[in-house]
Order: sequence, then C-alpha cells, then structure tokens
Amino acid sequence: MRKLALAATGLVFLAGVAWAQDAPKSPASGEQRAAAMVKVLDRMVGGLTPEQTTRAREIYTKQLTDAGSVRQDTSLTSEQRREKLSAISQASQQAVNELLTPEQKEKRQKFLETIRKEAERSQNN
Repeated sequence: MRKLALAATGLVFLAGVAWAQDAPKSPASGEQRAAAMVKVLDRMVGGLTPEQTTRAREIYTKQLTDAGSVRQDTSLTSEQRREKLSAISQASQQAVNELLTPEQKEKRQKFLETIRKEAERSQNN
C-alpha cells in the first residue's frame, strides 16, 4: 500500500511538471497585455476615442516590448535594469498623459490617487 501511494504521488508530480513544461506560450501575449492596459485606461478616464485607443495600444505595446528587451539583457546589473525599466514606464505614462484631454487627465489622476490611498490603507492594516 505504501509503494502504491508513493508511486501515485510520483506520478502526480511528474504529470504536473510535464504539464507545466508543455504549456503553450502565446505569441500575442504582449498585444493582449497592451489591450488589457488600454481597457483599464479607458475605464479610468471614462472612455477613449478610437484614435486615443489606437495610440494608447501602440504606447503600451512599445512599453512591453522595450521592457522585455531590458529584462532579457544579461549584461545589465539589477540596478541598471531597474533604472531602465523605470525610465520606460515613466516615458509611457508621459506619452499616455499627453494624448488625454484635460478632463480625462483629471479623472485619471483622481483614480490613481484613490488606488494609492487604498494601497496605503491596506499596508497600515
């Protein structure tokens, strides 16, 4: 009975490892992530125009592509990697901010402030 339980445990473990290795990687995952980021932005500002949606998707796709390149660059130290990723993120946020109307910028800022306050509140509890 003990051998059977051990064999079953081993089989489950090996099946899990095999399944994890065979999981297909979606080539469009960057585009899907960019689309999800655009949806969040759209909700944040109360709606984007088609032109804004297209431009925001381009900005976020570039951000994800550039960040992926930085993450794969093994010549960088962790500090250099962190600095480059931060610069990419800041540039993307600035580009997104520039395509928004003043009303949308205000809504986005209020939304982000709410998130920050909730994060602070949850850290204090």
